[in-house]
Amino acid sequence: MSTMKEEIDLSILVEKLSSYEKATLGSNRFRLVKLIVGQIRHDINDGLDVIYDPLPDNTAHALITGKVSRGKRSSLVKIAQEVLPS
Repeated sequence: MSTMKEEIDLSILVEKLSSYEKATLGSNRFRLVKLIVGQIRHDINDGLDVIYDPLPDNTAHALITGKVSRGKRSSLVKIAQEVLPS
């Protein structure tokens, strides 16, 4: 995640519509984590939501919407589950 103080909207990918290779661009420079939408909406909440936002070149694209402060970013990191290549 970025080190900016506050962001509005974070781009994410829908797991069922993507793959490890697509999400990491086939590079080992990136790590991939899994977030559960229900945890974002109900556990962290505080103005955050998740919406499907497909792009012409990326049908798996979605957004975590709302102001993502340091505290919320920390909460997202705590609930994130690392995904390893299969």
